[in-house]
Amino acid sequence: MNENSALISTSTPPSLSFSSTVTSPSSTSTSSLPTTNQQAAKRRRRQTTASTIITRLKSFSNRSTTLEKNEWHETHVDPYHSAGRVTFEDAAERLQRGNNAIDNDNDNGVSSSSDDDDDDHDDDIESSQKPPATPTYLWHQVRVPVCVILIGFLSALVTTVINSLSKSLFSFRRFLVMSGFDFYGGSSSSSSSSNNTYANQVEAEAGSESEFHDDHQSSYNNFNILIYIIFSVSLAALSSLLTQLISPAAVGGGIPEIKSLLLGSYKRSLVTPSTILAKCVGLVLAFGAGLSVGKEGPLVHVSVALSDSLLRTSLFTPLRRHDALRLEILGCAAAAGVATTFGTPFAATIFSIEVTGRYFMVRNLPLTFLCAVSGTLSMKFLNSTGSGDGGSFQLFGDLPKMAKGYNFWDLLRFGGLGAICGLLGVLFIEGVGKMVKLRNNFLDEGVWGGVVVKRRRLAFVCTITLFVSPFMYLDVLYGADHQGDQQSMTNYMFDVQPLGLQPLLLLYLPFVFLTTILCVTLPLPVGLFTPVFLIGSTLGRVLGEILFLLRLSGDTMPWEMALIGAAGFSAGVTRAISTAVILLELSGEHHLKTPIGVAVLTAYYIGNFYTQNIYDALGTIGGNPQELELPRMLEEVIVEEVMKEYRVDDGGVIDLEMTVRNAARLIGNLNKTNQSLSDSSVLPVVESRSNMVLIGAVRVRDLRLSIEHIARTSGIVGENFQGSHPLLDEKISFVAFNKGEIQRFGTSAGGRNGGFIKPAEWNVPIDESPHRMLTTLKMSRVHLVFSMLKINQSFVTKTRGELVGVVHRSRLRAWLGEEKSK
Repeated sequence: MNENSALISTSTPPSLSFSSTVTSPSSTSTSSLPTTNQQAAKRRRRQTTASTIITRLKSFSNRSTTLEKNEWHETHVDPYHSAGRVTFEDAAERLQRGNNAIDNDNDNGVSSSSDDDDDDHDDDIESSQKPPATPTYLWHQVRVPVCVILIGFLSALVTTVINSLSKSLFSFRRFLVMSGFDFYGGSSSSSSSSNNTYANQVEAEAGSESEFHDDHQSSYNNFNILIYIIFSVSLAALSSLLTQLISPAAVGGGIPEIKSLLLGSYKRSLVTPSTILAKCVGLVLAFGAGLSVGKEGPLVHVSVALSDSLLRTSLFTPLRRHDALRLEILGCAAAAGVATTFGTPFAATIFSIEVTGRYFMVRNLPLTFLCAVSGTLSMKFLNSTGSGDGGSFQLFGDLPKMAKGYNFWDLLRFGGLGAICGLLGVLFIEGVGKMVKLRNNFLDEGVWGGVVVKRRRLAFVCTITLFVSPFMYLDVLYGADHQGDQQSMTNYMFDVQPLGLQPLLLLYLPFVFLTTILCVTLPLPVGLFTPVFLIGSTLGRVLGEILFLLRLSGDTMPWEMALIGAAGFSAGVTRAISTAVILLELSGEHHLKTPIGVAVLTAYYIGNFYTQNIYDALGTIGGNPQELELPRMLEEVIVEEVMKEYRVDDGGVIDLEMTVRNAARLIGNLNKTNQSLSDSSVLPVVESRSNMVLIGAVRVRDLRLSIEHIARTSGIVGENFQGSHPLLDEKISFVAFNKGEIQRFGTSAGGRNGGFIKPAEWNVPIDESPHRMLTTLKMSRVHLVFSMLKINQSFVTKTRGELVGVVHRSRLRAWLGEEKSK
């Protein structure tokens, strides 16, 4: 009998499957069979002695789970694996299916290649024969489009609920301002009938502006503003409390974190269902409080979190197992968030391209657009069936379409407006950055402690809201149409008739600029795009009115300058070209393509000269993983000078001779010495310690689960892995897949043997082709590989394959920071 037949023999009991020479404690002769009570006692003894190993490994698993949930960590090797390679999860599932096949097959345990075995992996392994058109096969062909369509619909559904609740709170908030209250009687002092509901009262008062101005001195008293402030502060405080109680990860706009997720890093707490709930509830309450915040960022975050939750369902779990496909679907979800906010599928698609990083996989463009269109159509449908308003997400109504040409002086005005927008955008980003740093220092748990920080957080939210609430009250009282919302002010800025330099127009620019800086830095689920859009339109309108009064506007009307200013300032703050497309899709004023393009590009390059965009700046301050930026002076440095070196005696290297005992010790030691190690971390596998030739990589989770299963089923004795059970000294079984067949790595000639050890859970799936690079590779190409492929680590080898080190994205980021600081 050769080694293979001994290793995979189906006639051997599970506890004897590692080797034909291993004997089981329970394999006694028939004449000395123990009684039933003795067998039960032996089983209990095995479970007790095995629990020590399991407990040790579980402690690592628990720490790993906490680390992955609350801290950024790098996913395993190469998300953009080539065709024919399978992920670790695929390997584990195939092992299990192969184990079931052994139980029903008589070919010494070699896994079959039946159609049933490959049903879930048509995307991974190319077949030489065309698969049959079965329902299962058809589902595999359409499940990705179905998934992105569902993401678009779910995003639209959540957005509709948020809009409805926000509108209700806004109506009540406006009612507090527009209705007089008698301090002692509590009755309304307005001129409308007391029998009317407050909704009818608001409608009646909004319809008569002149009557409002005549009576407001007698109808409003100081108690109105006090009630309004208490209402706003209460909602803001409630938003803060619920966000911290449900999910602290829901704080902020969300786009900086989403950009880090789409770069390949992962933080579980950002995409949990509790984060979705906290984000939605906190956003609605923040809007109800009247804060100058937006919805785009939070809705993008919610859409991505919804897609991650959808991928965890049984229908779409196979899609999640491919890191490349998972990242592409998350990028589609980002487009759905923008599409459901503004109803602009083309701009949403471009936004998804911009937010995914420096490089975009063009093959994902149709799916991204499909998801954006799904979200837009779903919003149209839900709005038309719910409220009868199919265009509720539009920021302003129809504007006159005036096709005309532009001369040199026109373009000079547009470029000047773009330059002003770019400079003010820099000022806005600097202001937000300083406020965020001030907030972080005020809420530093390392300095003040957790209990004190909770009180300080609530005090910070209440103080800022208390400061801005009187201004918001005045905005409702004296603002455009006495509405006090962003849509009415946007309509006011885009009024086709010249407004002149009214006090309202001149005072509103510094008002909205300062209040937005204060509000978007609150530790609440708030966005900033819509307020930024409003700041830009106000800036453009003021400049347009000035040029119109001086007769220097040419054929450009003030409302057109407002539209151009909105696009320019948004681009100056976010550095997203998609803002131009959003404006064009919303307004339909295609004659402004050239002016908007000139203003957007001018603001973009002027802003880039001074600062990062707002999302990267907030991500840097928040410590989120960012896109790597390589200075030219470091392009010629070779990777050997940057890598983490591996030595022969390094505890983080696995070889084919490693035993179960040593593997268990390895995880225990790494748990103590490497606090950044998690279940998703990847360890290199070398042929032997003597030659250090890299042959693959294994994930820590797969190695841990294999040892746990051996301990649980075989009753290994020994608290410190010092027991004498034969399984402790057996070699770890590494298996891989090649053209649909299971192959076991070993030390025999050829390096691989067919089949795998039974039971399947005792085997460890190995990635045969982890990303690697030579020691002499220059950093210019290293940077290109990490940025384009979105890998998080790469092993470094010599020309003959000897492992010498590893380069992690985090190590590159730290090295670049050190070099820039010199």
